[in-house]
Amino acid sequence: MNWEAIGAVGELAAAVAVVASLLFVGYQLRQSQRAERAAGQRDLLRQGRDWYVSSRTHPELFAVIAELLEDYDGASPEKQHLFDTWAFDYLLLLEQALYMLDDGFINETSSTGFENLALSILRTPGGAQWWTRASQVWNQDHVAHMNRRLAELDDDFPRVDEMLDHFAAERARD
Repeated sequence: MNWEAIGAVGELAAAVAVVASLLFVGYQLRQSQRAERAAGQRDLLRQGRDWYVSSRTHPELFAVIAELLEDYDGASPEKQHLFDTWAFDYLLLLEQALYMLDDGFINETSSTGFENLALSILRTPGGAQWWTRASQVWNQDHVAHMNRRLAELDDDFPRVDEMLDHFAAERARD
């Protein structure tokens, strides 16, 4: 074997090593993206759980939510503030879910779940009253999206106080 042949074999081996390295790096990037997507989705779902639990761990908040789902406009400013905080916290979770969906960091099913819960809140009488105000200050792209979705809903789409009848039971108790 001459030096030219040895050089050619060396160059071939180097080229194979470079291709193998690039394939491995690509594989690692895909694995990293999957892990990041899963972590982001888990974090958002944890935040959603924490938001939901807030009404269970704070009975005063639960009573206010139940009351204002029926009539936001007729409530005191203090009660409206509690409801505002609870509802805006959820809108921020929904906004995060929508951005994560656009970026491929959450699956469509999870994002739709967040969106449907928001729609079920906005379908209540008090939720609709609240939305007329909230929609003035929230991300206008998302407001347009939610308004379009609200217009598409049929009468069978459940309200949150129909799905979770403990809200109605709380109102009846008062």
